[in-house]
Amino acid sequence: ADFNAQFLASALRVGGDAQYFEESISPTTVKNELSTADPSNPTYTATMLRGMKWLLASLSKGRDVSDFFPHVVKLVEAKSLEVRKMVYVYLVRYADHDVT
Repeated sequence: ADFNAQFLASALRVGGDAQYFEESISPTTVKNELSTADPSNPTYTATMLRGMKWLLASLSKGRDVSDFFPHVVKLVEAKSLEVRKMVYVYLVRYADHDVT
């Protein structure tokens, strides 16, 4: 758990990524972006990063973002190591999540 907190803090740099802690991005927008992003295409890296940063910020605020699980799982094959690291943190949190 301590490793995840440290990684999350480093993944969400306060200087440039504080915007992800604000309410300015709609969950529907993030879901749509992640569902249309092609993990094998490097041109979608910025979209995937933006979505994952928002998800991890929401997760760190205690929100349940388990509805995004199918959209995040497909990002495992992303070319960007940074995206894959954020996907790992998300999956570690929700891997054994029981939706019932």
